[in-house]
Amino acid sequence: MILECPACRTRYTVPDDAVGVNGRAVRCAKCGHSWHQWPPGHEPEAVPSGQLSDAPQPEVSAPPPDADVPVPGYADDAVYRDYEDDTPRRRNPALRWTIIAAAIGILLLAAVAALQFIGLDRVRTQLGLAERGSAAALLLEVPRKPERRALASGNELFALTGRIVNPTRERQHVPDIQAELQDAQGRVVYNWIITPPSRTLGPGASAQFDAAVYDVPKGARELKLSFVGEAS
Repeated sequence: MILECPACRTRYTVPDDAVGVNGRAVRCAKCGHSWHQWPPGHEPEAVPSGQLSDAPQPEVSAPPPDADVPVPGYADDAVYRDYEDDTPRRRNPALRWTIIAAAIGILLLAAVAALQFIGLDRVRTQLGLAERGSAAALLLEVPRKPERRALASGNELFALTGRIVNPTRERQHVPDIQAELQDAQGRVVYNWIITPPSRTLGPGASAQFDAAVYDVPKGARELKLSFVGEAS
């Protein structure tokens, strides 16, 4: 059954037997107004006017507060849920494509930054895409013997000066340089990477590079230089 507050007209849905056959006191959860609610289809019997007495009627005490019928909440909320529009919300395709484009742009910027930080040549080497043709066209020269000198700390300094030469008539890409120190048996006992001073060399041009390392093995005898990615 549906209860309606006489004061604020708020409506509530309660079980049909909630008020009993003789009715009971209920209270509005919204405004706090209390009234006596009769069951559905019950109308209070009318008292004939001739039987009315001017004598004071005994006062009927109000039922205790715990006798109030609890109501499940505001009926307005339930009504709103019952008639809430179930049409799916429209999506904004322009906003979606803007978000996708922004995400792609961020990924591209991150990839470019990673290549600049790691080095394009090392990435090519890891992927097996090193430009072997360009490296094969370049020459590596060490015009004078590398310097080996003991330091006060007990470490040994190994320093060298070399030159990269482009003997061709075309501009060539210059990859990183792989430096290896071998012992008397030809075994590699130390190696490192030398970054060239320039990534490209014009036709007939050359570029000098310097490199130094510390604490090289005492058994190192021979220096071998090659371009990263170049076939041995």
